[in-house]
Amino acid sequence: MESVTFQIPAGYGDLRIADKALQKLLILHEVKPDVIQDSKHALQELLTSIVDTAYNTNTDTMIDLRFRVTGKNLFIEVKDNGSPAYASAGGDAYSNGYDPGALMDEVQYQYKDNRNMWLLVKYF
Repeated sequence: MESVTFQIPAGYGDLRIADKALQKLLILHEVKPDVIQDSKHALQELLTSIVDTAYNTNTDTMIDLRFRVTGKNLFIEVKDNGSPAYASAGGDAYSNGYDPGALMDEVQYQYKDNRNMWLLVKYF
């Protein structure tokens, strides 16, 4: 098992930091290019959605990220203190057009202790 944990500001300019860290981890584990692309795309869509809806582009806040590879499984954990996804997206966490299930094998979301917590899972 290997994991990478870090924070990025909740602004568009820093989203590529997460993208590059995920790509490095997956290349290190010799993951197929199409799986890398799907995982990066899902992460970018989620982070963009968080910046748009949870923070309304307030870059004074941070997003916590943890990428973990265990065997042939990728786990992407994303946590933030922004508005709940269901509230900011009109009652449906996916009503902004983002469908993480199309790119990932599992998607879990919960709002707990004033935090949005996302888990994206990819089997490869």
